[in-house]
Amino acid sequence: MTQERWHGPPPPSVPREAPWREIEEVIAGLHALSAKLDSLTGAFAAAYGITPPSPVVVTPTVPAIDGLDSIVAKMDTLIEAVSALAGAPAPTPTPGPPAPAPAAPAASATPHGTRYGVVSSGGTYTLTQRVSTWETNMWQGWEVEKNPGSGQAETRVVISNTSDTLTVRRRWDIKPKAGDTFVIRPRYPLDNPNSFDTDQHNVTTAGMPQKLPSHAVLNGFPVLIMAKPGNSGNIYLGNSYAKALNTSNDRLDKLEAGKSVALYVSNTNLIWIDSDDDGDGVSIFIPVMTSET
Repeated sequence: MTQERWHGPPPPSVPREAPWREIEEVIAGLHALSAKLDSLTGAFAAAYGITPPSPVVVTPTVPAIDGLDSIVAKMDTLIEAVSALAGAPAPTPTPGPPAPAPAAPAASATPHGTRYGVVSSGGTYTLTQRVSTWETNMWQGWEVEKNPGSGQAETRVVISNTSDTLTVRRRWDIKPKAGDTFVIRPRYPLDNPNSFDTDQHNVTTAGMPQKLPSHAVLNGFPVLIMAKPGNSGNIYLGNSYAKALNTSNDRLDKLEAGKSVALYVSNTNLIWIDSDDDGDGVSIFIPVMTSET
């Protein structure tokens, strides 16, 4: 090898200084977020009557790290909102830099109709959230998952609900307890009902519509109304006394003897019937979801 082709050794490498300052800033910021989460836990505990774990009290000065000051400010807003739900003053926020100007809200990633909550108490077939104001049977036919994402997650079909309590079709393996989390969501495809109910109702006097007796109807399933095969005339239906009249132009016109119609309603008492002749009536078929062992 000739001297012209020799190359000198590479210059010595210079070790890069570790970014200790940046690391310390990130650690301090995470401590501040930890303190915020402790405050949020206390606010949720006040809202739902839960005894929270002892918080880790840390009050560092939050450095100006990109995005962190915005997160801390949003945590303060969330804590205040949860505290308002509990009817208690919000915890004193951890000192930090002034909140930045609010940004345009991002689109929600929560599926339409999904609801989240914290359990107040539970039973073999029930789950209660004390602060709820649900409409009766608004979750019927939906599914509820207890402790989603954990080793104790269980999913059940809701067969009925009151203003604050869900009743599920199959008993819980582990009964819900205070502090458990849950999510209610639409169930697709819907489970077929595991039972049904039947009833009959007659129009005493033709021209004087009758409201059908009350039967809750599962979400996503129809109720079947059939004119009795022995009727001498027609049956008329409507969603009010006036619309069901056998002389109304707005009536459902018409069910001859033995004919039927499927209606999607939450309760059969939303249906009115009238007839051509006294004593004619209908048979009613209602899908039902019952508890299973």
